Amino acid sequence: MLKIEIDASEVFDVLRRLEVNLKPAVAEGMTRTMRAVEQHEIKAMEDQIDRPTPFTLDSLWLQPATASKLEVTLGIKPIASKYLTRPILGGDVNNTLVPVLANEKLNQYGNIVAKRKGMKYLAQHRKKSFVAKIKGTLAVWQRIGRNQVRALIYKDPDAPRAPRWKFYETGEQVIQSRVLRDIHTAIKKALG
Repeated sequence: MLKIEIDASEVFDVLRRLEVNLKPAVAEGMTRTMRAVEQHEIKAMEDQIDRPTPFTLDSLWLQPATASKLEVTLGIKPIASKYLTRPILGGDVNNTLVPVLANEKLNQYGNIVAKRKGMKYLAQHRKKSFVAKIKGTLAVWQRIGRNQVRALIYKDPDAPRAPRWKFYETGEQVIQSRVLRDIHTAIKKALG
């Protein structure tokens, strides 16, 4: 989650004596900056995550700043954070399904079509297929002859994942380059 918070109480005390309320303008500038961060994060997802789905690209939420609360927050929706934590923070993925055959059904985003239903479903709906652990490999196997099997899809317990989506770095870079300029522009607009 990325946040921009400002404590400019001394500045606002001086402006209050001058009877000028710029808190709405500051809030507008902060929110404009975070909207730019949101757009950069979506672009980063497209560049750094392998074929993100429209659901993934729409997984960010933004809470704008208000005059009473000068804080703007950009986060990831809870349902998407379950699978986006690994691309952001890295770590091991112990349930990665890897298609072995080129003719396995994949959707337009490169995902196994029935992956959501699990390996058991895949095994039940393929001819002569079953789920088993053979020679230490848990997979969906297909019988191809007498005493012969081949793996269709296997579970890769050693699928290390390095950080692929530089969520925090992208956000910090955009905030540093834009926040003061956006607030300044909003204040100029409010002052006329």
